[in-house]
Amino acid sequence: MDEMILRDLLKEKTLRDLVVINEKADLDRVVSTVESTETPDVVAYVPPHTLLLTTAMAYQNCQGELCKLIVSLNQLPCAGMAIKIGRFIGELEPQVVQVADELGFPLLQIPMYQTLGEVYHHMLAYIWDNENEDLLYALNIQKRFYNLVLQNASLNKLLSNLGMALKQPIFIFDLFGSLRGSSNATKQEERMAENSFSMMVGELLAQDETAAGEENKGVRDYSIYPIRAASYNTHYLMILETEKRMNTVSSFVLEQVLLIFGMYFYKDFYLCYNEIQQRESFWCRLTEQKKKDAGESQNLLLEGKELGIKKCSYYQVIIGRLSQMEGRRFHTPKFMKKEEQYILIYEWLKEQLEGVYHREVLVFPDTTSWSYIFLVQERRHMAEENMRQLHQYLWQVMGLQLEFSCGNEVYELETLSNSYWKAKASFHNGELKNGVDYIHHYKPQNILELLKSLSDNQIQDVCVQILKSLAYPQDEMSLELRKTLKTYLDCHCSIIETANLLFVHRNTIRYRIKRCEEILENDLRDPDYCFQVQLCLVFTDKC
Repeated sequence: MDEMILRDLLKEKTLRDLVVINEKADLDRVVSTVESTETPDVVAYVPPHTLLLTTAMAYQNCQGELCKLIVSLNQLPCAGMAIKIGRFIGELEPQVVQVADELGFPLLQIPMYQTLGEVYHHMLAYIWDNENEDLLYALNIQKRFYNLVLQNASLNKLLSNLGMALKQPIFIFDLFGSLRGSSNATKQEERMAENSFSMMVGELLAQDETAAGEENKGVRDYSIYPIRAASYNTHYLMILETEKRMNTVSSFVLEQVLLIFGMYFYKDFYLCYNEIQQRESFWCRLTEQKKKDAGESQNLLLEGKELGIKKCSYYQVIIGRLSQMEGRRFHTPKFMKKEEQYILIYEWLKEQLEGVYHREVLVFPDTTSWSYIFLVQERRHMAEENMRQLHQYLWQVMGLQLEFSCGNEVYELETLSNSYWKAKASFHNGELKNGVDYIHHYKPQNILELLKSLSDNQIQDVCVQILKSLAYPQDEMSLELRKTLKTYLDCHCSIIETANLLFVHRNTIRYRIKRCEEILENDLRDPDYCFQVQLCLVFTDKC
């Protein structure tokens, strides 16, 4: 149902004798109520969209003051003024009509045979009848949509039903400017709506009120209404009107519609939070620092596969933390504004990263530290530029700072926890690069630290490949050769120092080193190769 406008009010049978005085009167003004008064300071207490009834008795000797009243009422805004001409004012002076025409302010003449009381009651009765129809219509809308929510109807189904009821193009946007759904709209209208919303999103976030605007130089009108899920405006309903100056939808109907959508998104929040709990629990079990048995590891791999984790040759963990939330408690199940923000950002990050990168970047929550964990499964993704864009956009939209910390690269899923804990540590001991103070990069301490990212199986394979039978010797001769080789490398390849430390003759050392070179199939005079051998000896000593 549409709101009452002056043009429709004047079509009522009992009010058809009212005459429009000025030619340029805007009869499309909304009329929400009627007031009858002779008080000069009426502007101070009359509500907006009021149609004022008066005899203008106070202005019979000074119609210039009536011009000032018209200007003030127009700014309110007021629907217009109906004057009973002939009782105190014989006729309106030209300057009064001119001012009204310049403003498009409607001036109506009440016939002499009708009293102000009669006109007042006829108008008010008609407006109330119209409002009663609106109320019944709104209650029917509420009942229909409430049943849809109880039946777990999708957002698209809710929008489709609303579109049929309003018969206008409608859209739902989230606070990041993403179009979540539409009804009765063409692709061109969707693009127009997205452009308009993106230009107004900053203004909308700064206020709770309805926003209105025009598109294409006045060809299309639209209104935007905030939808509150719990304590925060999380989405926005945009109604695109199909004709210039088309009346807005009844406030009764809109209140019920916005309430229903608020219920839908509130319910959606809890569903999303259930997912957050499940994914957070999985991540904790995956990265906990304790040895897992074969059965537990296999179950985690199967569960991870359902979430998008795959076997590949590269992994890196990056943590994004909401720095303003540090030290605060995550309250559940009663969400406050900051919890709603966390959940909204989680959904947005999942859409931005998992969708765009085809799940080669996965997002896991960590509510205890107000963080988001990004599991990168492809080297080229989540570069510094991607992190900068996420940081800047989140700051622009919500005024929140997302601070990043990067773990080391690992090459097997079994060593993923190493990258995760290095990412957590990098918040404190990582290094900053390129003057960016919100991205902490992992800084390896030494080559041994770097090799910790390899699994035991990978280390064993590398050591056997380089040391051959000297990697894990079984017989006494091989054990003696390995001991000699290690001492020789520790002594910087000095035959004399090695012989002195082992208390054997120099020729014996020369023979053993030559025998080692035959087994290794390589020359120990190569410094790079010697370093690899020495490193493998260190690792195999620990096994």
